[in-house]
Amino acid sequence: MKGALAVAALVAASTSAHAEDAFTRAQTLHKEAIAAYKSGKLAEAASDFEKASALRPDQPSYKLSLATLDAKLGRKAEAIRFLNDYAALGLRADVQSDPDFASLENDPAFMAVVRRLAGNGKPVGAPEAVVTVSDGEALYEGIAFDKPTSRWFLGSVRDRKIVVVSADGKASDFVPAGRDGVPGVFGLAMDAKHNRLYAAVSAVEQTQNLKTGELGSAGIFAFDPKTGALVDKAIVSDGKKRVFGDLAVAPDGSVYLTDSLNPQIFRYTPSTHELKEFVSSGKFHSLQGPVISTDGKRLIASDYSVGIQVIDLGNKSVTTLQTPHNTTLLGIDGFVNAGSDSFIAVQNGTDPQRILRLTLDSGWHKIKSVQVLMANVEGKDEPSLGTVAGDYFYYFATSQWDRFNDGGSVKKDAKFEPALIARLKIR
Repeated sequence: MKGALAVAALVAASTSAHAEDAFTRAQTLHKEAIAAYKSGKLAEAASDFEKASALRPDQPSYKLSLATLDAKLGRKAEAIRFLNDYAALGLRADVQSDPDFASLENDPAFMAVVRRLAGNGKPVGAPEAVVTVSDGEALYEGIAFDKPTSRWFLGSVRDRKIVVVSADGKASDFVPAGRDGVPGVFGLAMDAKHNRLYAAVSAVEQTQNLKTGELGSAGIFAFDPKTGALVDKAIVSDGKKRVFGDLAVAPDGSVYLTDSLNPQIFRYTPSTHELKEFVSSGKFHSLQGPVISTDGKRLIASDYSVGIQVIDLGNKSVTTLQTPHNTTLLGIDGFVNAGSDSFIAVQNGTDPQRILRLTLDSGWHKIKSVQVLMANVEGKDEPSLGTVAGDYFYYFATSQWDRFNDGGSVKKDAKFEPALIARLKIR
């Protein structure tokens, strides 16, 4: 999920917390800093941003804002320190051409951090093109692999369909546009044990041909992976605007879906055909990709605004994992299991957009390491959801959310590329 939809999720997240946690307090300080800045109170704005950054050291925008304000206030050493803190996160920014930093132009320490930021723009990784699907405007998001037949299933948010790509690379409609009332298709997941292909679906502004009252609804559809026949469906239509962006199948066959716009995780139970709220928490701000542990006892999910959340499926307790020093795990969309407490994360909310490998301890209590697998690769710079198959991570490399306006219409003069599935070797 990218572009305007991701921004909407972040905005919704900022107002959904039920407790004054670090995220909420930092958001409040951010708003106060912006207000002070607009009133010309730069020192006050800098103070608020510094307090916010202390609460959220993994938030890049706070560090860049602090550097900008300190430069304006003539505090060169402080400005350069915060630019170095920002660069340490592995991100890039063109500060040399920014007039806010003109006062630092001839400072050797400033030029050193300029070079450091430029270094963060060097290509990392060598993803390979695997399959292209011609209709890029369809806004593909979800991807699933059927190992026995070597087929790929691709979900279209805009055209309300699922496409199947055969082993020889030929694409065809598996679930035609809008059939069975399917809205926009987001995450896809195979349940080989129970012979089902699941789709997390949501009616968003980019989805075409919605009926009156459909916008904002979300749910789950189950299809027969051999024939494409509808097996079951369940929709949440409670008046709230929802986006079920991704899902995960548990060992017992139940399916968990994350709501990006509300602090909730839903569970679908096949035996009862019910889709109900499983857990709600003030710690959730913009949930994205979920993964279920092999023993079915825990769920781990990326949170676009916070980082990584772990939920105990027994007592429903929620733990926000601490982000390691000198990195940021904000802006993570796709999140999948790569085995041995290792996870692949698609981070499309940072500059540069990246694909990361996260390694946790065996109890999922701590993030032990973060490795950048892909960044700054030309032509593959709009990553979205993905899946692991064999030794590779397969993902949509050109999601093209940025071709749409906030209201869901195609931008004037927008040019769409074929939708590209790329793969990255992970083992």
